Amino acid sequence: MRRAFMGGNPLHQLIAMLVSVFFLLQFARLVVYLASGSSPDYMMGFQSAMLWMGTPLSFPDFFIKSYTLLTGIFVHLQILPLIFNLLSLYIFGRIFIEFLGRKRLLPLFLYAGIFATFATVLIWQIPYLQINHSHTMITGSSASILGIMAATTVLYPNLPLNLVFLGPVRLKYIALFYVSIHALLHTPDMQWAGYATHILGILFGLSYAILFKKGFDLTSGWVRINDQVFGKKVRVRAKMKVYQNKRPLSDDQYNSIKREREATLDEILDKINASGIQSLTQVEKELLNRYSREN
Repeated sequence: MRRAFMGGNPLHQLIAMLVSVFFLLQFARLVVYLASGSSPDYMMGFQSAMLWMGTPLSFPDFFIKSYTLLTGIFVHLQILPLIFNLLSLYIFGRIFIEFLGRKRLLPLFLYAGIFATFATVLIWQIPYLQINHSHTMITGSSASILGIMAATTVLYPNLPLNLVFLGPVRLKYIALFYVSIHALLHTPDMQWAGYATHILGILFGLSYAILFKKGFDLTSGWVRINDQVFGKKVRVRAKMKVYQNKRPLSDDQYNSIKREREATLDEILDKINASGIQSLTQVEKELLNRYSREN
């Protein structure tokens, strides 16, 4: 678990965080159960504690606990929805990172979840919903993961994935299957507010992809700040020396130049892996093309 947090891959970090929060909550539930003397009413105490982590749907409570827009995204109380969410996040998160870089995954996860949760809170101020579909709070990362799934699918709908026993299947069909299974999985105990957050998460992902295709990246601010704080600029290393009379390079000179090229190429590839190829400057693109031709 520690390696996942320290590895720098936001997909692994999100998975590790979701799993860690789940087991911490299960441990807390066990502690409450034992502290209550195994009383059947122990769940009332646990639910009271959970009200400080999930997002409340009533305005007075929401203003007091507005921080739950963030904490509620990471709360899962049942193992089956958690496993399904982790599997969905892993499949679509890997594709998203492969094409758009690492730095956009975490902000999209947070933006989709926060938007869906906050919009649901606003919608639930409608008197009809408060009377006929009264719920206490919203928890879970489904809206965030469905947002990532929707964005990835809209951007690369025909991307083939090789599935066991089925062979290559286009991403749009896999996403449709996952959404269908997701709805069936949550139907028995799903609250209407939960359905609303899921739909809003999908709508946010669709909006992100449509805007991204038009050249507007909703996560650009996050990426820019991340680059300024943690980014590593590619250093254009010393140019190759020109030797008069075409004097051949010595072994030491050749190896030194080769090491410089490899180091620069590694930095460019790291930047592509982190932020996508569109993040390269013109100089970096020219260096990449030149090194690719020479190799």
